[in-house]
Amino acid sequence: MLIRLLHIHAMQAVRCTPFQVVVRAAASTAAAATRVRRRVAPTHQAAVSGALSSMAGCELPSTQLSEFTQRQLGSDVIDFSAGQPGPRLLPLDMVAAGAAHRLTGAAADPYILQYATVQGYSSFRRCLAAFLSDATHHTVDPDELLITAGVSHGLDLACRLLASPGDVVLVEAPTYFLAGDILRQAGLTLVPVPTCAEGLDVDALEMLLQQPQGPRPKLLYTIPIHNNPAGATIPLANRQQLLRLAHKYNFTVVADEVYQLLSFPDSPEPPPPLKVVEQQMLQQGLLDALPSSSSSSS
Repeated sequence: MLIRLLHIHAMQAVRCTPFQVVVRAAASTAAAATRVRRRVAPTHQAAVSGALSSMAGCELPSTQLSEFTQRQLGSDVIDFSAGQPGPRLLPLDMVAAGAAHRLTGAAADPYILQYATVQGYSSFRRCLAAFLSDATHHTVDPDELLITAGVSHGLDLACRLLASPGDVVLVEAPTYFLAGDILRQAGLTLVPVPTCAEGLDVDALEMLLQQPQGPRPKLLYTIPIHNNPAGATIPLANRQQLLRLAHKYNFTVVADEVYQLLSFPDSPEPPPPLKVVEQQMLQQGLLDALPSSSSSSS
């Protein structure tokens, strides 16, 4: 089975899952586990800011000091560990217009602020599925989307629904710095898997699984696209090998694909999301379909 964790611009999870776990979160997660922080001398700050601004096409904000920000960013620091988008990138006008549309006028609904369904209200899931289908060139079913309060929430749900305390979860080393805490809080035992220039080292993973006394994982957590913190992307052939191992050794791949739509404009087309690769392999007879008893939902 495959579980996909998504930002509003990301994607899903692996192996015959009934639905994808989608996250409504900020534009990106923290950029590096090491929390690289570089202090810039005042005499050089304008030059550095100007150079970075020209690359980004917009002026850099000097500070992010607010009770609503996760990290307080001062003007003397360019903090590469903070995954907070610049204020100019936040769609305040669009959010205000959307709120006005649903709270006033002909489209107003007195129940818009009422307790919602667990999966998220259907009109939003249909719009999100259409956006993701168009952006990824692969059909996304709105009934396979679950709206959560962020990647951390989605990962926590996946862990608690698909594994039990004491179960083994395989984790890329290194990985997203908040993932380890979430997995441990669910009572799971973390086993690291080496990474290489192409992301998760699937050959090393296969050797680990082949060991007679090796781990018998329930889950594998991976960031297969623009990996955090390494930036690597798992190529198509390695994705196929990973899925074959998941089916052979009966574990669920939790794919944190928050960066699926964040490639540079002139970059080569990234590999399809893992869920799509799995579907293609099943259609081509390259994977055996799992028994219905093994297709647990999340």
